[in-house]
Amino acid sequence: MSRFLRDAHNVLQERRFLEEQRVQKVLNALLDDDTYSVLNAEKVDLRANMSRLASQNKDYSELKARYDEIVAKMQARMQELGYVEDDLKRKPVCPLCNDTGFIDGAECGCLKQIVYARLRAHCGTLATDESDFDKVDLSIIPQKDRESYENFYAILKLIADKFPLNKKKILGVFGAVGVGKSYGLSVLANNLMQSGFSVLVINSAEMNSLFLKMHLAREADKQDIWEPLIECDLLVIDDLGAEPTINNVTANYLYCLINERDEKTTAFTSNLPEDYLRTKYGDRVFSRLCHKQKSILLTLNGKDLRLN
Repeated sequence: MSRFLRDAHNVLQERRFLEEQRVQKVLNALLDDDTYSVLNAEKVDLRANMSRLASQNKDYSELKARYDEIVAKMQARMQELGYVEDDLKRKPVCPLCNDTGFIDGAECGCLKQIVYARLRAHCGTLATDESDFDKVDLSIIPQKDRESYENFYAILKLIADKFPLNKKKILGVFGAVGVGKSYGLSVLANNLMQSGFSVLVINSAEMNSLFLKMHLAREADKQDIWEPLIECDLLVIDDLGAEPTINNVTANYLYCLINERDEKTTAFTSNLPEDYLRTKYGDRVFSRLCHKQKSILLTLNGKDLRLN
């Protein structure tokens, strides 16, 4: 069970606990009232006696009449004390699953929403909250460029549908500033998080800072820095190549990162040509990023959509 799913179960457990505590607090307040307490004691006795007579097939109509009278008096006393009968009933946030997270053995939507919220909070900055590829509006794309966008979103949808069993683990998206690279990968990120997968979105400058931090950190602290980059199901590196080069850090740690994520999916965007990545990072990194059998490399044609 992922830590995000564990967190979600803990949230539901906390909800149940708080609601039980609320009901108990109301009950304690009522039982502290002498009038209500005496009525409640008589009610308990009457119910026990009615059950005994019923088991003996004897008439208990008189007891039932007295029982109903006591219940009415208790309800009236509750109102005098500022309560209603519903205050003694547990009121779950999700009435479908009663805050258990499951309906007939299947995960309830409330559990998935909590998991998504936790995943989203740890994801990083996204360009959109959209998660449905079919709802992305491509009508603003000039007709001459639209084919590359249709191909882009078709591939993103295929990745999401097969995730995490995709054979190709690297997705590189090239194109000019503002053409929608980050937007498309944000849709993919949201879609996967809706399915419970963990995603980390980080721009190349932030990633480079983490590399330097890890390089300088004590050995005991390195894992805490490195683990989020390695463990997420999808890592999105935005604007790869734009970060400054730190000797013995940038290329070396990027190679280690890609190498350690060999079985997990990594996506990146870049405003720079493929050949620039070879020049910047060297052949070792370039061959990992742009491996023809393990990578999908796409180019979005067109100009900055934000200026359209």
